[in-house]
Amino acid sequence: TPEELLQEAVQLRGQPVDLVEWRLDHLAPLARGAQPDAARIGPVLARLTDTLGDVPLLVTYRTVGQGGRGEARPEQYLALVGAVAGLPAVDLVDVEFDHPERDAALQALRSVGVPSLLSHHDWDGQPTAEGMAALVQRMQATGADAVKLATTPADAPTVSVAVPLMPALCARAAFRWRLIRRPSGQGRGGTFLPVAVEESSR
Repeated sequence: TPEELLQEAVQLRGQPVDLVEWRLDHLAPLARGAQPDAARIGPVLARLTDTLGDVPLLVTYRTVGQGGRGEARPEQYLALVGAVAGLPAVDLVDVEFDHPERDAALQALRSVGVPSLLSHHDWDGQPTAEGMAALVQRMQATGADAVKLATTPADAPTVSVAVPLMPALCARAAFRWRLIRRPSGQGRGGTFLPVAVEESSR
């Protein structure tokens, strides 16, 4: 609920958080694909940003296919991105790389000057270094401002395979991702992901 969401935001005050992710797919009725609009999201966003202060906000609607709760149809997903892009105080919006409305969503964000984070999640494992490098290049070729690649490594040696990819991930990104930590809180009202970021020179 919005109340639970704001309670979690209050808990972040005073913590060393550089960015907060608001997972819209954890909010009913948006998770069930209800038609989104500014009237639904705007009041909650205003209260959230007032609570967070100067902490930048990443807004995400994660679909079921990418590990989230969102069941919106493609046209509803695009409408949601458009609704979010038209609201003040949104610093970054997630767009799923494999979504059929990906290009239209990226264009909607560009048209209003809101940066995009293009994401892809592999819950079944981790591709080879070559496979990940090729995927990152394909993601960057869309013109997104930043890219996020999440994999499921089986062990520590598998994690090390991804380390050489970090310069490529950061080369054209709007942000350089230095550290990603576990979510500080997960509830029905939303999920916050504290991450450490620094702006890159482009």
